[in-house]
Amino acid sequence: MAGLHVLEFSWVIATPSAVRILADYGATVVKVETESRPDTMRTVNPFVDEEAHPDNSVGYGVYNAGKRSISLDLDKPESRDVVLDLVRWADVATESFAPGAFDRMGYGYDVVSEVNPRLVLLSSSLLGRTGPSSGLAGYGFMAAAIAGFYELAGWPDRGPAGPYGPYTDYLAPRVVVASLMAALEQRRRTGRGCHIDLSQTETALHYLSPAILDAAVNGRTAQRCGNDDPQMSPHGVFPSAGDDAWVAVACADGMWPALAGVVGLDSLAGLTQAQRRERADEIAAAVSAWTSEHGNDAAARLLQGAGVDAYPVNNAQGCCDDPQLSHRNHHIDVPQSHRGTMWTHNCRTTMSRTPPQVWRGGPCLGEDNFEVLSDFLGYDGDRIADLAAAEVLG
Repeated sequence: MAGLHVLEFSWVIATPSAVRILADYGATVVKVETESRPDTMRTVNPFVDEEAHPDNSVGYGVYNAGKRSISLDLDKPESRDVVLDLVRWADVATESFAPGAFDRMGYGYDVVSEVNPRLVLLSSSLLGRTGPSSGLAGYGFMAAAIAGFYELAGWPDRGPAGPYGPYTDYLAPRVVVASLMAALEQRRRTGRGCHIDLSQTETALHYLSPAILDAAVNGRTAQRCGNDDPQMSPHGVFPSAGDDAWVAVACADGMWPALAGVVGLDSLAGLTQAQRRERADEIAAAVSAWTSEHGNDAAARLLQGAGVDAYPVNNAQGCCDDPQLSHRNHHIDVPQSHRGTMWTHNCRTTMSRTPPQVWRGGPCLGEDNFEVLSDFLGYDGDRIADLAAAEVLG
């Protein structure tokens, strides 16, 4: 990605997380914010040492590591020339305003493509830019509900539980990156950019394809089933020794004889999946009795050794301490101007010939104003001073 210029008008998680992947692989990313309307993630816990400061949010740092920040008041008329110069500089631009807002600000695709015909503009929103509900703004919680995740998560005799957090914000980045790569390849062939209209809700629907397809083709509506899985039995979370300690077990048909042997159900080793489901309570009780005698790490290792898929159920601290994640250097400390260093996630993938590099944490608000204006756009000191005097850089 070295040499790729990305201009970001995106907030929170979905698109910033995707753009961070580009930065990890060498793209130069300029994130535009303003002091009066910073990225919402700057205001979100956790803060290092509980210091509630816009440059001290760990979440902001995770999704914006490796980027540069320019503070630009888009309400000031003098900012327009700066934005258009950034558009000329950029190969890719992203925005996640409510549908139509970027157009009303004077930066719709018809405008920016006239300034830079090679620009790829990605607009990310809850439901897309067209349709009767396109004007509805919202977060990933809402998209998860609309897409059906809430209806499917939970227990059959209870109301919908929903996945943790703004779930679709964590699904969309993969589609964002793939869409941008496809658009850049098309630009390489044709010399022209394009406008990508990304619906976060439609992105999420792809992750529920079996349920959606079954409803569309067979008229069957998937039901909440707790931790069960229609293709595996037993499949669930079982208690282990210790305080609130659990182990997850997913037993495919070929694993059942091994699991039966481990938990003392040798006489049932020949049961089919249908037969196991008929005796599900008996089998679950036997598995729970066995796992309760072991810590979750030990239980998982013993089951894995027998050929059964199992892993400890980690809490947040467990993820930080997980030896597999530690081995892969997933959690790292990087330079960051406000704190000196800050904890963040490493890149999620490692390519043998093009290793990623996280060279800095999330930028402080506006800390790269001079570099962006001077080095990237070629503004001289007087012009930058005029912008500062007009309170555009704030």
